[in-house]
Amino acid sequence: MTEIKYEKRAIDFLNKIEKPEANRIINKMRIISQNVKRHLEGLKIFDENKIRIGDYRLFVEYEPLNDILKVYTIKYRKNAYK
Repeated sequence: MTEIKYEKRAIDFLNKIEKPEANRIINKMRIISQNVKRHLEGLKIFDENKIRIGDYRLFVEYEPLNDILKVYTIKYRKNAYK
């Protein structure tokens, strides 16, 4: 299982949204950590990957050698690419 690390911006976002939504994201990330590569989507504009969870976009970096998934930021879908 891949280790998940949340940066401060991602944690701040999770603390701002409603608890059920935050728990949904965290639980889904636990499931995703079992097969990370399947869920990663590359971004053409940025040198990052994203993961879609409902109306939220998680911008992440995956380190396959260390098997670590870093979640840099989480944004609501309509504000994610601005």
